[in-house]
Amino acid sequence: MPFSDNLAGGAFADWKHFLWIIVAPLVGVATYRYFRSNPHKARRNVVLLSILLLSLRTTFQILKVTYGDETPFLQVIPFHQCGVMGFALPIVALLKIEKLKTSVYVISMMGGFATIAFGEYFTSNFITFYTIEGIVSHTILIIIPLIEIASRNFSLNFKKSWQVLVGMLALMAWASFANEVLFRKYDTNYMYLKESGLPGDFGGDFYFAIYLIIFCFVFAAIYLPPVIYRRRKSID
Repeated sequence: MPFSDNLAGGAFADWKHFLWIIVAPLVGVATYRYFRSNPHKARRNVVLLSILLLSLRTTFQILKVTYGDETPFLQVIPFHQCGVMGFALPIVALLKIEKLKTSVYVISMMGGFATIAFGEYFTSNFITFYTIEGIVSHTILIIIPLIEIASRNFSLNFKKSWQVLVGMLALMAWASFANEVLFRKYDTNYMYLKESGLPGDFGGDFYFAIYLIIFCFVFAAIYLPPVIYRRRKSID
């Protein structure tokens, strides 16, 4: 972050982070309920949000290398989980690539949830485009899949959940390729695989174990509610 005054305290210390934690779930619930009742409006909104997400992510990727936040210029290519999903999600949604929806939609939601929970945009008292783009983009990563689920254009099928693990392994391989091959001389830490990306270096040397716990927790939070709902509905 080239434009930071480090005066806001960061995650769980700045009021903007707490506001995002509160507002994001409310927006998510409202979105789901609205498109559950109005599925005919889903496609138009998915298209608009996908175009917005692509525009924001493309602008961000270009700005960060243009103004020297990241070098060399090849880092214009996304390697972080949410960076990749910022392009994969809208492309899959726009083109209706059914075979990729499970992995891309679920991983996008996971990335959005994790970023909201561990907020990385609140180190400054002032707000830059980086902050606005990050908040909006990561929220959209959750909203688009919710619209698709609510309008019944996508369902969380537990039998296909293995695709999420395959997708995550592919992302880790992509990030490792960047860290260990493409940018070995630049000390990159894509997907926070080399060093902890948790607030306050939480987890220490065992940070990857914390990643696994978080992954399992978020995975369960996404897949368990639909399973419980369907079982209750079948019993009734």
